[in-house]
Formats: sequence, C-alpha cells, structure tokens
Amino acid sequence: SHVIDADIELGGTDQRFNTLLGRDIQAAYGKKYPQMVMLLPLIEGTDGLVKMSKTYPEHCISLTDSAKDMFGKLMSIPDTLIVKYFTLLTDVTDEELKDIEEKLKDSSVNPRDIKLKLAYTITEEYHGKDGADKAQADFINVVSNKGIPDDIPEVKVEQGKGILDLLVELGFVTSKGEAKRLIQGGGVKIDGEKITDTAYSVTFTDSVVLQAGKRKFARLIK
Repeated sequence: SHVIDADIELGGTDQRFNTLLGRDIQAAYGKKYPQMVMLLPLIEGTDGLVKMSKTYPEHCISLTDSAKDMFGKLMSIPDTLIVKYFTLLTDVTDEELKDIEEKLKDSSVNPRDIKLKLAYTITEEYHGKDGADKAQADFINVVSNKGIPDDIPEVKVEQGKGILDLLVELGFVTSKGEAKRLIQGGGVKIDGEKITDTAYSVTFTDSVVLQAGKRKFARLIK
C-alpha cells in the first residue's frame, strides 16, 4: 500500500486484516494520512457455500460466460441466495426488493419464478434483451420441458473413449478431477441415462447425446 500511496483501498470483507495492515505500513513509511478502507460484501457461488471465486470454477459465474451459461448457472443457485443476488448484482429498487422478499415468504409463490426474473435481469445486463430472451427460452426448453437444445454441436468420437478424457477434451470440465466430481454427483448422462462409473468407456451404434450438468450437450457421432 505504501508503494502505490493509496488514499483508499477497496476489498472484500475477507480482506479486512490485509487492508488495515496496509495503513500501518503506510504510517511506518511516513504517510501522514494512511489510506481509508472500504470493505464490500462477498457473494457465494452457485453452491451457496463457498465464495464466488476462480478458486472454485465449478461454482463461479463469469462475466464472460455465454448468455446461455450465465442464465443456467443463475437458475442453479439455491433459493436462499435469491435476495442477496438481487441486492448485490442488480439495480432493483428497495421497494422491488421488499416485494421479492415478501413473495419468497409466501408458500403459494414458486421461488423458481422469482429466480427466472433474477437470471433474466442479470443476463440482460451483459447480453442485452435478445441474449436474455434466447437464454430463457433455451433454459425452459431444456430444463422445464426436458428437451435438448436444437443447436448442440456434433463431435466425432472414437469408440471406447474414456468418459473423463472426453469431458475434458470437449471443454465441459477443466480437469479430470472436476469430471470425476461431476459424474459422482450424477451430472453426466448419455441419452438420458446417468453415468456412474468414472472409468466408463463411450461406445454407441450411430450417435448418442452426452449431457454434462444442466446446460452442456454434445451429439457424439462415429
């Protein structure tokens, strides 16, 4: 902090010690008025437990995610995070926020409908109305109607390919470790059937649809 001669430092609430220590360091180096510190709340990732961070990529929503992925990930957050996401990630008014809180307390209201509004609002911020409209339509088709997107890529796959290698090569996961966790959590399906064996070898007659998580699909062909 003394090197950049900061007058104010922003940080998450988890950085309280570090940012305050910066004041002591600045004073030790002769800064007359050490920096002020502004701490901001953290948001949890899609699991609702760990902070949203690239340390936990499987729970992270990236600003550069496609509209489809962003919308789908937002729909996967636990209901307990809806109000926090609306508060910290959107421009809803205090009145709207109060209305959302009241609706979530009403047992006749499905939290999913409120989450749809949240996902649409945030996706629209980064991808515009057209992107949010298409992402919402895709989500409703895939999740609500148990459908498969129309525009899934076709991928040539050699018979006997290991499922872990395939998931990594397709970019559906970033590592074999993540692929194992996804399989163990029941998140990998071939033609709608869950794959439970991490040593599974992919074999098929003509083509099959591979699904990873709720939003990633590929049609595997010979």
